Amino acid sequence: MRRGDGSLIAITRQGAQYAGYEPSRALQSVAPATWAHICACAWTSGWLELRGRMWISERGIVEDDWWRFKLTYQDHRGTVRSSHRPDLAVELRPSGDVAIEVELRRKTLRRLTGILQMYDALIEDEVLAGVIYITTDPDVEELVRRVGAYIGPDPDGPRLSFRTMQLVIQQTHDAAAAAAVARTTPAPAS
Repeated sequence: MRRGDGSLIAITRQGAQYAGYEPSRALQSVAPATWAHICACAWTSGWLELRGRMWISERGIVEDDWWRFKLTYQDHRGTVRSSHRPDLAVELRPSGDVAIEVELRRKTLRRLTGILQMYDALIEDEVLAGVIYITTDPDVEELVRRVGAYIGPDPDGPRLSFRTMQLVIQQTHDAAAAAAVARTTPAPAS
């Protein structure tokens, strides 16, 4: 998505103050994100909404510490201990909550391995029902599939699944068009 291709709101410091929010808290959820990532998350949110799914926004994820998971992996610095949150989440009943990762760029192999190990453990412990990776780059998807297959989640099973951003956008347009037709089609006379 390019600027001008749709509606998207990003909070500025002045806008947060005007709305009555503490600027540092309000900006915390969007500061590290790129325009492309914000747009991809917006499309994904629309995709979930138009499909009637109960979903949790980026802001909801940031504000709820339940979504803050412990991440441990090895890299050139040694053992790295940090936290990781998914970009979005969707409630799939009766299965449970599914994390959504909007992955537009390659992560380092070691960090990606740590993230997938973290998700594998959360799924194994039934904290999460699965994780969906939404990608724009076939190389990124292939890397996640390869590491995911090595770690444990079945890449073709419900635990780890993939969508392309192109498919998300197309299904969002299709669902919006169907909803518009449904709103304008008169109900049959009884």
